[in-house]
Amino acid sequence: MMAAATVLLIDDDDRVRDVIKIHIVRGGYVVREARDGASGLAALEAQTVDAVLCDIRMRGMTGVDVLEKARGLHPTVPIIMLTGFVEAEQAAEVMKLGAFDYLTKPVQRKDLLGSIAKAVEWRRLVVANARLEAESRERQRDLERRVEERARDALLAALRNALEAMPEDGRLTVRLRRAASGQGVAIEVEGDGGGISPEAVSRILEPFGAIAPPSGAEPGADSRPGRTTFEIALPAPEAGGPAGHAHPKPATNCCAS
Repeated sequence: MMAAATVLLIDDDDRVRDVIKIHIVRGGYVVREARDGASGLAALEAQTVDAVLCDIRMRGMTGVDVLEKARGLHPTVPIIMLTGFVEAEQAAEVMKLGAFDYLTKPVQRKDLLGSIAKAVEWRRLVVANARLEAESRERQRDLERRVEERARDALLAALRNALEAMPEDGRLTVRLRRAASGQGVAIEVEGDGGGISPEAVSRILEPFGAIAPPSGAEPGADSRPGRTTFEIALPAPEAGGPAGHAHPKPATNCCAS
């Protein structure tokens, strides 16, 4: 069974507040009370409610003040404004500020409960929609992570195949790390002897993304002879991925560290 919705009632007139509270409780709602605007905001901060009923004309902090602050802090909580004066200009003002509804006192029980029911249902739909959107974003992120993982696997498989096809009279050390930009994978290639060359690796990796030496350097411009670093425009791996880990030894004629 769904729990009863909670309504926060803010009014500085004890007698009026008592009467309205009776109507709300008989309508099946839980009521929390506040006798002025400041205590009403404090109550709203202490516990989220499903709807707020707030008198406009109160001593100290007015209902308009409460409306503006509450909407800024809790935009998904509907606020119904109450007043004993029928003023079209004032009604237009509070609706423009984001009030859910505007009722005049003495409010009819039917009108009161009807407005509360609509407000509670509106909040329920807003919260449910936000939950669905969050779940959809998480599913999208999960799908993107899987695609990224497959792309990295394809990249590593292509590199392994390239190493296996190279001449046996040389060695090639390959290291993987996170790209300096944080947006891709950096592959550091160091060749030693034989027909192994970073250029050959570059040709193999090129279909998987733009290859750019870090800091504007040209391939092969590393200070250590025979070492070249390539940055592949693939999403950076998650924690535990290949960044910072050595590539496994792909063949007996190559080594990786």
